[in-house]
Formats: sequence, C-alpha cells, structure tokens
Amino acid sequence: MSDPIPPRWERLDLMLLLFAPLTQLLLLSASWMWGAVWIGGFVWVLIRIGMVMVQLLGVVATVVLLLWQRASTFPPTPQRNFSTTFLFFGVALAILLPWAGVFDWLRTQGRHYHESTIPLEALADDCYALVKQHQGQLAETGQLVEIEEEYPSTIARLGNVKVWLTGDGLRIDRDSRWFGDGYSFVQEKENGDWLLIWVKDDQTETLWRRPRTPRQIGED
Repeated sequence: MSDPIPPRWERLDLMLLLFAPLTQLLLLSASWMWGAVWIGGFVWVLIRIGMVMVQLLGVVATVVLLLWQRASTFPPTPQRNFSTTFLFFGVALAILLPWAGVFDWLRTQGRHYHESTIPLEALADDCYALVKQHQGQLAETGQLVEIEEEYPSTIARLGNVKVWLTGDGLRIDRDSRWFGDGYSFVQEKENGDWLLIWVKDDQTETLWRRPRTPRQIGED
C-alpha cells in the first residue's frame, strides 16, 4: 500500500495569500498617482471604493470555498486553512486600520515628484502675469474673479484646476476644491515678495518666493 500524498501548496493558496497585499498596494499606488496628477481625486475615490468592494467580495468568496470544501470529500489542507486565515486578517487590517495618514503622505510624495517636473520660477512668473493682467476686473467686481481663459502651460500642468483672482493674488483650486487643497500666489505685506504656496485645509507649504517687483498691486 502506497503512502498518502502529503498536503502541498497549490496555486490557489498563493493567490489567497497575495490577495489582500496586492489590492491594498494598488490603493496605495493610486494615492501617489493622485498626487502626481496621473489620476484625479474623483478617480482615486472610485478606486478606493472599488478596492473595498473587491476585498469584501474576496472574503465572501473564500468563505464559500471553505464551506464547500468542508462539505465535500476533499477537506481543506493546512496550507489552505493558513492562506484563507491570512486573507481574512489582511482584509481586516486593510479596512479597519486608519490609513488616512499613509494616503496623505503618499499623495504628498507624488505631488513633490510632479512639482519637480515643473519650473516653479516660471510658474510663479505666469501667476504674476495673470494677476497683473486681470487685477482691473477685481477692482470692478470687488469679489473673486474666475479666470476662464486658457491657462499658461505651467498652470495647466498642475492638473484639473480652476484659477481665481483674489484680493491678495491668485487661488488655484485642484479638483474643483472638493478636497480642500490647491495653490495660492499671494504677496507678503511685510516686504512685498510674492509666495507660491501649497494649501491643504489649514496646512501650507511654501514652494517658491518671487522677489518684489517695482510695482505692486494697487499702485499707480
């Protein structure tokens, strides 16, 4: 009588082990791509919702697989039990842990990469030119003025943006400001220098300082 064949790892076990890490890695990569303007904010939201749905469906499918195997003449092997337990644990961590800080950090790294491909000095110059070109409209309306013309290439490269003329410079909203972030180009009151600033909620990051020019906004 031949010895029984020992349990061994199967291809399905490998797929079960990789399911949770790969789906979460895709979501983390999408966070970086959002910052790098490879995808938009709304696309990232759809990816996040989609990944959660896929992970939950994976759990349901794995439970059905286990129940079917336990009811059949081929009960799950120790390897199958381990890989399914690993999947349940991985999906639980992916859904329950607070990942917001990780998503924000990756998005910031993606944004820094994208900004490194744009000449910030030229971006600041283009912002200043828009301010000087449209400041008369602000004086007429006394409120925010949306600049609807075709944007300079440096501003257009910032992604899906809207540009507004404000009382102290420009505001560049990303993704329709739905996510509370974008750029500001404002003039310091102390020395008159112009600052290109990244703004997210209450956080700011100065990207470029443009020295004061002989003529400031409002001067004759």
